[in-house]
Amino acid sequence: MGTTATAIERITESRLGSAPIEVSREPVALGKRTVTPAQARKELELLPVGNQLSTTPDDHILITTGVMGQLGADLSVSCRESAGERDLSNPAYRAKVLTMNRLLNYRKNRHGHPVNDHEIVVTGTQPRVHFVVGTAGVGLRALVHSLQKFLGHDLRPVDVTVDSGQVMRYFRLESLVIIPALTSGPKAIARYVARYIGAKLHPGLASRGRGTLFSTEEEATTSTQAILLAANVGAIIVGPLHTREAEPHHASRGWRMLASIAVATGIPIVILGTAGMAVGLVEQSAALSTLTSRGVYVIEPFGRFSGAWRNVAQFIWLKYIASGTKAPDWFIVELWRLTFGRIELAVKLGAFISAAWAVDGRQELTAALLAGYASNALVLEQPFLGAVERAERGGAFKRGHVLRYADWLPLRTVLNSFPTLDLEDDYSKTKVFPKLLEPAPVPYGISTSEVHRATLPQPPETLLQGAAP
Repeated sequence: MGTTATAIERITESRLGSAPIEVSREPVALGKRTVTPAQARKELELLPVGNQLSTTPDDHILITTGVMGQLGADLSVSCRESAGERDLSNPAYRAKVLTMNRLLNYRKNRHGHPVNDHEIVVTGTQPRVHFVVGTAGVGLRALVHSLQKFLGHDLRPVDVTVDSGQVMRYFRLESLVIIPALTSGPKAIARYVARYIGAKLHPGLASRGRGTLFSTEEEATTSTQAILLAANVGAIIVGPLHTREAEPHHASRGWRMLASIAVATGIPIVILGTAGMAVGLVEQSAALSTLTSRGVYVIEPFGRFSGAWRNVAQFIWLKYIASGTKAPDWFIVELWRLTFGRIELAVKLGAFISAAWAVDGRQELTAALLAGYASNALVLEQPFLGAVERAERGGAFKRGHVLRYADWLPLRTVLNSFPTLDLEDDYSKTKVFPKLLEPAPVPYGISTSEVHRATLPQPPETLLQGAAP
């Protein structure tokens, strides 16, 4: 083996011992379990740690819903299926992994010929993409953290006994979060993946990414597929993405890259973002069906009378306002009115109050004082919260205005801004939007969100008819 081989290839072809070990026919590359929605919901939940007051906003608070539980359960099934396709105890698949390593190192196969794109695929696979849409502030950042905890994020060794009885060691990266905006393009995304995985396995992979591996966008996509498969990545999490990061005219190449990876590798992918992000995909319909292949999961803010929101308010009260006491009813109602059920904004407001008291001394909290704190803590969010309040009342809005606030508006509202067949596609044209009904009060444990098992978009008229109260 040449001295320029990366750690992936050296480890893949090394002999670690001669004593045979018993090999189960279970897939050894990825996750071996599936969970129910109830189990996933419990595992995904992130609650505050400790009973001391804090002045620092906590991005890792997540009160889960039925939608999140279903997402976790479906994702566990996808990981199980992908594991069966990428079974390292299968000699044919091991040979394919070696081909991928040769692409990354030499761009040639064992016979000295260039590695073809069709060799960097998992045979007989299907795309497994879970598309998550939520409004700004509902906890998508916390959900990314929670999904990594749920899936695992470590680099783990996997020992495989080959036919000769020797033991070969591979490595499995349980999950990978892709942060770059889709508007950055395939080459930027590919370099990020190379740097991340290179830091886990071998720094040389990142430096090679600046050369011929990513010289074109097509080569960047193919090389990224090879890196992901050679590192046995269990699942990919993309986002959270917002409107500007998925702007249709500049993000189309990023969408196509994700679709190509999903089709060629079968690696489960979770894409998270706002309604503005979803509209960016809808306008690039070529990748729509692939990137919503395992369903669209809509996460909505909590209703003001829901048990889930009561729990959120109680956590905020304990962590930032008055540890060891019960939140008064007026605080629960006013906190919702000031944040419209967005957990991230509630955390930000609570931390602001705690920090203000640390400097100026504790004060008796009233509804008026809480509103005053909110006007300062959420000063940058006020235009968006005003747009949310206005949209809920319904009326005639211009498409351009709806798209400007698309990160904060419900998915149905944003999709309803699309022109119908007989309406001119003009951003200054107005369209009448119905009043948005607040979800009815339900006990904690029953989701107020919905799981849409169809690809986007449905006709706007269909989306608005029969909307859940």
